[in-house]
Amino acid sequence: MEAATSTKLELNLYNVARASLEELRLDYEDYLRQHNEPMWSKDSHLYSEFVTLRISDKAEFRAFIRRAETSFPSATIRNTPYKSVLVANATLLLISAATDFLKRQIDNKAEVFLDNGGFSERMARLRRQKRNG
Repeated sequence: MEAATSTKLELNLYNVARASLEELRLDYEDYLRQHNEPMWSKDSHLYSEFVTLRISDKAEFRAFIRRAETSFPSATIRNTPYKSVLVANATLLLISAATDFLKRQIDNKAEVFLDNGGFSERMARLRRQKRNG
């Protein structure tokens, strides 16, 4: 609600969300690293499949994990339950997509702010217009 009146506050909230996602990304990367498990690279089959599916909700995410568990041998995972590695890697891809989306939102909102100003500036402009008739 507050963001509706302040572009500056909205930009701050977007940046807080983005920073939180970056912190979460580091946690998932640490999990994989601590368990000596691989992060999917862009040439990984599971990476490509996940991106191609354009997962958009929890049910699709779960379906992907179930399909990946049965389609790919767990022997490629060394020390950790296979499902945990799948979930961690898939979550990293979701975090990446969300971070990219927030970056675009921030860039767009900043551009609108530069073009139109913030709420206070618009109100001052309207007050001047009203005074000047």
